[in-house]
Amino acid sequence: MALKVSTVPVGPREVELTIEPDAEFLEQAMRQAAQRISRYRPVRGYRPGRAPYALVERIYGREIILNEALEHEAQKIFEQAIQEAAIEPLTREQMSIASQDPVTLKVRVSLVPEVTLGDYKSISLEPKPPISISDEALDEALQRIRRRHAEVITVERPLAMGDEALMNIRGEVEGQTVINRTEFAQDITAQMDPPGFAEAILGMTAGETREFTLSYPEEYEDANLAGKQVAFTVTLLRVSEVKLPPLDDELAKLEGEFESLEALRQHLAEEMKQEEERARRAQEIEEAVERLIEISQFDYPDVMLRDELDRLVSERRVMAESLGYSFENYLRLMGTNEPRLREDLTPQAMHNIARDLVLSELAKAEGLTLSEKEQNDALNAWYFRLLMTYGTQERAQEAAREMLRRGAMVRILSRALSEKPATYLALLATGRQEEAAALKAAEGPSETTETAAEARASEGEAGTSAEPSGA
Repeated sequence: MALKVSTVPVGPREVELTIEPDAEFLEQAMRQAAQRISRYRPVRGYRPGRAPYALVERIYGREIILNEALEHEAQKIFEQAIQEAAIEPLTREQMSIASQDPVTLKVRVSLVPEVTLGDYKSISLEPKPPISISDEALDEALQRIRRRHAEVITVERPLAMGDEALMNIRGEVEGQTVINRTEFAQDITAQMDPPGFAEAILGMTAGETREFTLSYPEEYEDANLAGKQVAFTVTLLRVSEVKLPPLDDELAKLEGEFESLEALRQHLAEEMKQEEERARRAQEIEEAVERLIEISQFDYPDVMLRDELDRLVSERRVMAESLGYSFENYLRLMGTNEPRLREDLTPQAMHNIARDLVLSELAKAEGLTLSEKEQNDALNAWYFRLLMTYGTQERAQEAAREMLRRGAMVRILSRALSEKPATYLALLATGRQEEAAALKAAEGPSETTETAAEARASEGEAGTSAEPSGA
């Protein structure tokens, strides 16, 4: 098959192909198409597929035969056209007939992104000061342990600060329910969110209901509530006094195999140092990746931005539905609509694409792959985040199944693969050459990992349900 092929740029990493197949190829393709047409729409007097070409053309018309021929040969034509045009497609639109005489086809093709990495080996991060755990932080950790082993006794008196309250809580914003918790147990402290909640319910007795309105801070972590004025209806079901155990060696033994309170303090200090070290490493990774984005060049087609925005909107749709809202009510609650939401999400989408592009290119440059353990760890971490977001195993499993149905597995593993070069880059930037070499030498991917990991995610075997805190 001979083709005449020309390309015209029509957007960032997007071209329009104009294709003119040769007459001999078209003649043969149309005759084969006429046979197929007469096979499933037989012509009277002829066996299926045996009617003369001229008769089929007179009955059905040249345009129908041409469309059938091109539809059947479209993939073959496209594959040869991109070879002759020397382009690497990412996606393409439907091929259309621009002219029937001569037959000329047009198709828009989005090209794979173009990435030029900056000199990533020159990236250097300033070393952080040594980690030090304060006595105040240790004391707070010990207080949490005391609370875990506290004796909780039901009492018949008004609610006081420090008590545990069992409550039904409903919160509404402009008539829409945004909080609906039944038999919710919570220690009453001045640090409860929103500010003033504890003070509003102090003095209540079991069976009493109060209504009041409070505002969440603008910087509150839940975007559904941040900056919102919420009308609360709270019914107190039970008041319990919390008796904390003494801070002594006996408490240490209750917590685990610790002979003394001092041994427990040392263990907590070491755990907190490790947690701080993980937080620092995460910060180093983000700093290194931002530097890499700044010094790299990349170009990608608009379809990638549309797809990433679709993904971000889909995540919010699944989250809203899992919380019992229709997506329309969720958008109304947030004071926005879908076009405005997509506009607001565009900077995040562009950053996500930039991050994935440079890290994918770095993975290629350094030959980094995921081991089976790393793939499973990535899936387990994803599922645990769902548990933390949705609060219960059932809701997390429902969200996981829906996301997997929409192709989340590929994104999870792709994102995990991008995290490995991110970690590698941070190790290089902080002078940890031996750790970087060990990471690079990790075992390659397993063919069976994806199936096993997907099964675990859909069955909800990674972790336990998480309890929300605060009002």
